[in-house]
Amino acid sequence: MKMMKIGLCFATITVCLLVRGTGASSVAVLLEQGIYTEETVGDLPRAIEIYSEIAGNDLASRKYVAEAVFRKGRCLALTEQNATAIDELKKLTKRFPEQEELIQRAKKLLAQLQPSVEINAQKKMDSIYIRFAEYKRDQMTAMASELGIDVPEVYAQFFQQILDGAGWGEVAERFKDLKERHSDSPLYAGPVLELWGAYIEFHTWNPALLERYAEQLLGSMPEGSIYLGGSDPGRFVATVFASVGKSDGIIVLTQNQLGNANYLEYIRLIYGEKIKLPSADECAALRDAVAKEHEPGEGGENRKSETADLWAKMKITGKLAKRTVELNTGRHQFFVEESYVIPWMYPHLEPHGIIMRLNPATVDLSDEVIECDRLFWNDLCRDLQDALDFAKNLPAQKFFSTMRSAQAGLYAYRKMPEQMEAAFLQALDLYPLSVEVRFRLADAYTKQGRKEEALHLMTEYQMLVGNGNPEQQRKIERFIAEIKTR
Repeated sequence: MKMMKIGLCFATITVCLLVRGTGASSVAVLLEQGIYTEETVGDLPRAIEIYSEIAGNDLASRKYVAEAVFRKGRCLALTEQNATAIDELKKLTKRFPEQEELIQRAKKLLAQLQPSVEINAQKKMDSIYIRFAEYKRDQMTAMASELGIDVPEVYAQFFQQILDGAGWGEVAERFKDLKERHSDSPLYAGPVLELWGAYIEFHTWNPALLERYAEQLLGSMPEGSIYLGGSDPGRFVATVFASVGKSDGIIVLTQNQLGNANYLEYIRLIYGEKIKLPSADECAALRDAVAKEHEPGEGGENRKSETADLWAKMKITGKLAKRTVELNTGRHQFFVEESYVIPWMYPHLEPHGIIMRLNPATVDLSDEVIECDRLFWNDLCRDLQDALDFAKNLPAQKFFSTMRSAQAGLYAYRKMPEQMEAAFLQALDLYPLSVEVRFRLADAYTKQGRKEEALHLMTEYQMLVGNGNPEQQRKIERFIAEIKTR
């Protein structure tokens, strides 16, 4: 599998000054050449190249650039590259508001293109999900045979219900029953849970954004990599596209389930010798050791609580993830999509597209890595804001914001305040209602002595939250009071 362009960033960090075509007259001549190539010669691919050259010229007249963007979008549509055409035309409407005539023409073309693109994208994602359901059904049957058990009838019915196109309510009710009464099995921890998780993601994401995310994620890792997914999209979407897409060489694990014996049995069954995992005895010993830390202390006080249970789970997860990396160092490369902080990882992490590379040894963040990260996210944030329905798709906003926030946390650990702030602000721009980003950035501002900025960040959040969420309002008020006293 070929690596995506992220790997080329290191080779292109060197700044190149392109002098060609910067004058107004030169750009006008180039635009005329593009129009002639498009309308007279009929060579649309070459016309697209010419318009792209003009559109990428930061020194050119906005009028010329706007027309080049519009014509590029129209040529893309004529060559049946409708999704890319829509992206170009949306760039025009957002970046050149003064070009009213061109914007009106772009909107008419968008109205013609968008329905067909959305329908095609949805059909494509539906097809991928059905193929995944069939794949997981066959995988479940093979696992049951390997374990010497029968597939429970309730599992088979759940799969058939999805393959028959049952509605959300029916599928959700069936899964609720499975979770409550039939979840103690490797078949549930793997095929059943992954089918349900993917069902949620495929029914809540915009299909074009979902595909873009999968490409950004899996396309950035070399074949044979071990990927530790943290969030639900990070696990389930990756599993779908790694199973039935073009990335079947990627080993997908979910860090949050490494302490689950049924999940580890599932992983052993599907990956076999491809990956080494901690033994069952190692896992049991680790769970027992962590459990002892939560036994009642002196005086009989019980340290068990929801917070303590979460802490214990995170500790087990972190230790098992570390052991898994140790067992597979030299055999695989490692990548992480962080859902919560695993402290031992921080000295080993570096930004890698939307996720992070997990190095076996500790690493320093080089200037090249930092600059590559900056350029990547500048481009991605701009593309997302221009993309189909990003502003309307809450799951996509939350996910990409969380990914950038995780990298901001890495910069905070590395004591790189400039990079940390820039990453947090990008995360906030992607999802302004992110409670995590608001609190973390406000805390960072306060520690830097920038109380006014911290207070502005939180009072702005108060207004965005409104009165409909009194519990969240109380948390904000407590945090604002804390900022004032620090």
